[in-house]
Amino acid sequence: MIQNKSYTKPQYDVSIVLATKDRAALLDQMLASLKNAVKNISCELIIIEGGSSDNTIEVLRKHGINNIYNESEHLGSGRHSWSQLYNFGFSKATGKWAMFASDDTLFGENCITNAVERLNKQGSEVAGGAFFYKNIVAETGWDNFGIDFTCGSKLLMNYGLVRLDYFRQVGGLDESYKFYCADTDLCYKVYESGRQLIPLPGSLVVHNNVMDAQKQANTDNSQADITLYQKRWQHLVSMETPDPRRLMWQDEMIDALNLPLALQELNSSIEPFWHGLSLMQHNMFDKAALTILQSVQSGCQHQVVLKYLKEAVIQSGEKTLAENVAKALQSMAGTPGNSKSTQISSQKKPPVLSIFMPVYNAARYLPATLDSILNQTFRDFELVIADDGSKDDTLSILERYAKIDKRIKVLKLQHVGAVDARNEAIKHCDLNSLYLLNHDSDDISLPTKLERLVEYLQTHPDIAIVGCFADYFDNDGNFKGQLSPEWQSDRIRQTFGRINAMINSASVIRREVIEKIGVYRNDYSSVDDYDFFARALIAGFELANIPEVLHLIRLHDKSICATQSELQKNLADKIRAYYNASNAAQKVTGKISPLNPDADRPKLSILHTIEFYHPHIGGAEIVIQQLSERLAKRGHQVTVATAAHPQRSFTQLNGVNIEQFDIHGSMANGYEGNDIERYRRFLLEHPADVMMNYAAQQWATDLVFDLMPTLKDKRVNILAPCGYSALADSKTLKWSQFADYFNQTIPQAIPLYDKAIYHSGCYQDYEYAQNHGFTNSVIIPNAVCEEEFYNVPKINFREKYGITTKYMGLCVANFLRSKGHDRLIECVRQMNRPDFTMVLIGKEGDTLNDLRAMAAGLNIMILNDIPRQDTVAAYHQADIFLFASKIEASPLVIIEAKASRTPFVSTDCGNVREWTGGIVCTPEKIAQYANRLLDDDSIRRTLAEEGFKEWKEKLTWKAVVDRYEDLYLKLYNAKSGNNTSMSNNILVAANAC
Repeated sequence: MIQNKSYTKPQYDVSIVLATKDRAALLDQMLASLKNAVKNISCELIIIEGGSSDNTIEVLRKHGINNIYNESEHLGSGRHSWSQLYNFGFSKATGKWAMFASDDTLFGENCITNAVERLNKQGSEVAGGAFFYKNIVAETGWDNFGIDFTCGSKLLMNYGLVRLDYFRQVGGLDESYKFYCADTDLCYKVYESGRQLIPLPGSLVVHNNVMDAQKQANTDNSQADITLYQKRWQHLVSMETPDPRRLMWQDEMIDALNLPLALQELNSSIEPFWHGLSLMQHNMFDKAALTILQSVQSGCQHQVVLKYLKEAVIQSGEKTLAENVAKALQSMAGTPGNSKSTQISSQKKPPVLSIFMPVYNAARYLPATLDSILNQTFRDFELVIADDGSKDDTLSILERYAKIDKRIKVLKLQHVGAVDARNEAIKHCDLNSLYLLNHDSDDISLPTKLERLVEYLQTHPDIAIVGCFADYFDNDGNFKGQLSPEWQSDRIRQTFGRINAMINSASVIRREVIEKIGVYRNDYSSVDDYDFFARALIAGFELANIPEVLHLIRLHDKSICATQSELQKNLADKIRAYYNASNAAQKVTGKISPLNPDADRPKLSILHTIEFYHPHIGGAEIVIQQLSERLAKRGHQVTVATAAHPQRSFTQLNGVNIEQFDIHGSMANGYEGNDIERYRRFLLEHPADVMMNYAAQQWATDLVFDLMPTLKDKRVNILAPCGYSALADSKTLKWSQFADYFNQTIPQAIPLYDKAIYHSGCYQDYEYAQNHGFTNSVIIPNAVCEEEFYNVPKINFREKYGITTKYMGLCVANFLRSKGHDRLIECVRQMNRPDFTMVLIGKEGDTLNDLRAMAAGLNIMILNDIPRQDTVAAYHQADIFLFASKIEASPLVIIEAKASRTPFVSTDCGNVREWTGGIVCTPEKIAQYANRLLDDDSIRRTLAEEGFKEWKEKLTWKAVVDRYEDLYLKLYNAKSGNNTSMSNNILVAANAC
């Protein structure tokens, strides 16, 4: 039995396990059909080979299959049960969906692809789905495609897909069974856990059930297995043979079989529905109505149910059946038994929301967009799509989705242009819907978007149009920035003459707006949304945005912003001119928007001074850039003061102002540069409320210390020492440079600060503070960007850099002596693994040439200054992260390893020992623990999940910036209450160690 162990992120869409022996001819046919069944999805095929005497191995090699496990080598000698073989295979699997395959089957085209697409659209209550199959040698009923019923008339998954994590949660296949009933037992365990299996009508399988010696041998155990199965599950279902025996695949039943995608919610109440359909197929209409009535009374209410109940009445004509149908409708309508609702009516309730979408040659991105709409938590909508004469596969995609979901209506137009197509779609929307939304054909709606927008309009009658914030992403799924426009209604009105604050594809509109101002205007094609919103404001309607990212905007070479930028600019200028001439900006209501509960919090102007800043790359630079840009997005004004950089030609980046100074050095080593006095004046004159010096031992912090007696009463002052790295030299000749610094300067300076931020409670800077009796300490950890690591890069790092070994290790650190790369090279030598490649990624440093010489002859790849997206891809594809640094404060690279679900082995540097997700040890034991992790998949996966969980809950930038902002505001509010001279600004002096 499979143990319920921690499960890591899926590496494939599907893991297929196949046990085979001496069936080379059948196997060859099966594998040929499999290639056409898995188009456009990723899958792994795990083979348990029973020591065949025929050419089975040659057939596997012919089809390029190398993931082969010899049965006797891995499971021991002797014959093993079907459950034992497949449980072993699934213990090696890394896919999202799992499938136990047989070498005597043939798969229909796109069989598994269609199954994955359907199942990925379902909620967590669906554990998997069953393929429709037929037998070559068949008794009546099995000569056509169908799905068998278990006892109790539940779907039996002879062939199909099951979620691998659910499979493991229920213990996998019960190894008490020899060769029969283990699949049925698995289905019952799924049902007993409260989850379901659904039919997959797009997935067809042919079973070559011709009896051979192996099958005959297996039948010897059939009765024992059947007896065990009946005894085990008689408490759950009746052991009587189900009637009918199968749910058949029929063209006229496709709409009903597609029901799960159309339902608002899928729960246990749908289970009797499949049996009801089967009863209809066998002309057992009375029983069908009663069975479906059971579904209805349990809460399964949908137009598809009505349709088939009505057809049952027409086909049967029996009074008893009609009465049962009437009761079903009565139950669904919730009306008295003698009301007219007992008659079947064609009238339907209008949707709350009408979504309209013009599309033209959108086949590449359309499925992802439609999936994001159909997977919304809010379900009461229609989707009217106008195909503007597309020449690609757009129309066929739309027609396929329309068959799946009856809320979709497709219009076929001659090519008329986006604006006319949009307006035509509006004409076909339900006239009684309350709200409307235009949706672009390449954008993505996050799951709660519609629910949040509709709920807001329902609770804020003064707002006519509401939108939200959005993230930009590219074709590779990489985060490319955030669109955070004005969100308060008054600010939108005041600034609309300069910039459009509404995202067209993310804005829900009350119907009254269109009824008053009309639809979109062709004269403003490509900016017709800006024109529409401007006219709404002029007409007196109020607009607002929810300050949350609920929408994703795709950037690609065919998007409007990429192809019509000059046209957009000219038309936008015309809109600004007529909007400003209307004086609509002056019609401010003065109301405070309830959208943001923190709207009344002070907005602070923040200055970060840092020794180095973008485009310079380093851990401290990343910390300050993330902190600065995220605080700026929250409405604070942020400026960074930093050293000049030859490649920095800009004075603003992502909403953050940048001031450059020609300075380098430190108090201990001396200062150099032309801007030392200018920097001092800058600190004294800047109208700041809060100052934070990030990291000691360099000019941007050290030059502040002499000014602290003057600055301490002018603003809130914060220091983040960031490690005190020179303390490590206290017993060396280098200490003379820093003795006065740590014995006099720091003890005098720290008490002048309102707070000192430390990244760990177990590192030397915090211990130094405790030993000196400082009482202003606070601990805030470092973090890693969630947008960067949630999206797995599509770059194949191993392929790009030619890594062919089974395992890959990773270390990301600039090539400095303090980072301990020499220790890692010695570690690889001790590991002595031909199946392992160690990748060292870094930038700059004086040890690079020495490291290359030390690594000669070893399986070590040293990469200098590669693109960031390649580094992120390396994190995701590495099996282990090794870190041998000698001095750290709170190493970001370890957090990045946790965020990518990569377990780590690290020296005891900084606060690494506080974290889950890896092993902390001495440098001498890194090789020992690295080998242990590589040899044990389960330990690696457990550590990976533990680390990822801690990162997600505590170490994302959103969580950490919340803590910084709360600290700033708390200190500012406390200090400004006693000092009226303080201005409404923050100064954060951030410095690199």
